[in-house]
Amino acid sequence: MNRTTPWKRAITCHTVTTVMLLTCTANAEAGLIGSYDWVAYNNSAAGAPVFSAAPPTVSNVTDFTIDTAIEGPTNTSSLYSGGTRVTGDVGDLVRFADGTDTGVDYSATIVSTGWHGASFRSGLGSGLVSGTVAHDNFGDIVGTNYALNGAYQNDHSFSTSTLTFTNLDPTRKYSFAALSTQIEWGARGTGGFSKVSLINDDATGGFLNNTTQSPFMSVGGVAGGNLRPFTRSGHLATNLPTLTTEWNLVNANLGTSNVAFAFLTGHSDDMIRFDEIMPGPDGIFSIRTETFMAGRLDGPTDLNLDGNNESIGIDFFALGLQSVESGSGTTGSGTTSVPEPSSYVTSIAGLLLMWLFARRRRRAR
Repeated sequence: MNRTTPWKRAITCHTVTTVMLLTCTANAEAGLIGSYDWVAYNNSAAGAPVFSAAPPTVSNVTDFTIDTAIEGPTNTSSLYSGGTRVTGDVGDLVRFADGTDTGVDYSATIVSTGWHGASFRSGLGSGLVSGTVAHDNFGDIVGTNYALNGAYQNDHSFSTSTLTFTNLDPTRKYSFAALSTQIEWGARGTGGFSKVSLINDDATGGFLNNTTQSPFMSVGGVAGGNLRPFTRSGHLATNLPTLTTEWNLVNANLGTSNVAFAFLTGHSDDMIRFDEIMPGPDGIFSIRTETFMAGRLDGPTDLNLDGNNESIGIDFFALGLQSVESGSGTTGSGTTSVPEPSSYVTSIAGLLLMWLFARRRRRAR
């Protein structure tokens, strides 16, 4: 007979409970890497009327969407959610942990000088690939309808969208991360390049550019490499030298504040990310996405600029208020995700289980 002493049994119970809690935490959905007081997520395509029947499937993820396909082909600041126009065209971002208001307001605008400004195509959306930076930071939070909601595109070359965040705490630092994914190759698949910039009117505002530029777009498929060459060109081919120069400039300065822009390619292995954003006294900063290289990729080295002149736009983003104890903040590798209420509930349940076990043993003696 194993005559384990009560204190040893208590330690054993505690150890088992701890292992259970760690396992529960490890199985939690992947979230924005870093230490945060809160994180808010927004699906920037799902709120369009065309997708109102397929809303986000994850609780506490908003769907504020701007769509010129509804308002017209030029300029608009009309914001939609669940297929309905948002009052005042300003949305309230909510904490992913519990759905409460963060106090941060969100608005967006699109300015287009082309035939059309932005639209959504349900046949283009692609899910996140396991093991990529985008998956590690967004994981299942994008929801099962992310691909169904399709891709967000800046059509016909000449449009700029601006996402603006207001009522930020000027004494705190924030993180912003965003992605856009499309199917590869073929008609309208994998649109051209968009240039994404952090706009902060306050000159003292700081940040770190921790963007992950797609290895697919680099020579030899190496992350952070020089932009690979393309075998075909078109009427926008004159942008290629500038794109090459600026792409290489970004990769040479990641992890610093030397460049306030990066490129979004529509592949699931790259992600826009700015950390330690200091909004300054006005409590405002913006993210600007502008068409840079419109076209489509017909193959690994075949950039078709002869038709279907489209480039991708941000279709999912996260905004996080960095924890004060995080110090200088994350540099891309990060630490842990924000604990969800379920983690605390599980912890309390484990402690209660330990108390009941000990109480029962005392009665049996």
